[in-house]
Amino acid sequence: MPKYTYLCKECDHYFEVFHSISEDQDGCIECSGLVARIPSTVNLVRNIDGTEKTGEITKRFIEEAKQDLKRERENIKQSERKA
Repeated sequence: MPKYTYLCKECDHYFEVFHSISEDQDGCIECSGLVARIPSTVNLVRNIDGTEKTGEITKRFIEEAKQDLKRERENIKQSERKA
């Protein structure tokens, strides 16, 4: 079975789960919140000069995704306050 990485949209916890391609993860294993599947970059990303390892690229991608989610949450809170 393939391994999938998920990021919780509510508590920012990321985790890996093994399941078939036809299955989806129901929620976060920590808080049961909504999750987003993190695209696997292991086989897709190539660093031309070889200075950065794939694991470092993946970790950076996850951190950037967390920051994006944080900004999105802040935007939602601001729009709720205006309403």
